[in-house]
Amino acid sequence: MTTVHLTHGINVRDSGHGTIGKLSPYFQTEGMTPLLFSYGWVGLMGVWFLNPRIVKQLIPRVNAGDVGIGHSNGCVLLLMASIYGAPFGKLIFINPALTSNAPHAPGCVKSIHVYCNDGDLAVKVAALLRMLAPWAPIGDPLWGDMGARGYQPGHYLTSNYVPSSRISKTIHSLNAGCARAPLLLLVLQAIIGMPMVVLYWLVAAPIEVMLTLWFNNLVAKDKGMSLSTARVEDRRFLVVGLAFPLAVWSVCGLLWRLTS
Repeated sequence: MTTVHLTHGINVRDSGHGTIGKLSPYFQTEGMTPLLFSYGWVGLMGVWFLNPRIVKQLIPRVNAGDVGIGHSNGCVLLLMASIYGAPFGKLIFINPALTSNAPHAPGCVKSIHVYCNDGDLAVKVAALLRMLAPWAPIGDPLWGDMGARGYQPGHYLTSNYVPSSRISKTIHSLNAGCARAPLLLLVLQAIIGMPMVVLYWLVAAPIEVMLTLWFNNLVAKDKGMSLSTARVEDRRFLVVGLAFPLAVWSVCGLLWRLTS
């Protein structure tokens, strides 16, 4: 009996039951065994630090010939798991938050089906985020807008993707413009990317870490996905996302008192 591994996206608090998990009955009807792989609640910085650890937790659950079905960031996890040893026979990506130049899966994967929708603004924002701050620990390095464009390897300027909505056209124009003019990209990274990352790191990141601890350590039933200082990925996330910003704010507060 074929096992289907259903993998959800980010900012999910119900283990994926309300999103990718809704597909379970259809596979049961076909005599397949659906398994919902939930990695807990993660945000933008959590994706950067925790995705590698989550992939390592997924790989041992996969047997030869299993099917992986992911949504958004779940597609990143499935692809990376297959590259690092999970013997999937087939992968199905629903609105994948993957770059259109994502690396190929290994030979054991016989087919990959990509379902995209031009109205998926989330993956378009993900692509724009990685363009403006490719060096920042926010979002996965493989994030992109495959979920809107489909699998179209190659340059933005040579693909046949034609966005329909005004927001889609704007984001696509930015990507294409930066591809034509690297200097423009550097300017946007300096005036938009850098301030955005610093603001997120100092303000939003500590909140994200606290939410991750709340949902994964205190609320979630699967304690295997809880943050743990025994894992190097989790320690890095806690230090960069919580300890460093709090230290910066503490130093700023001390300096303000000394100078006031």
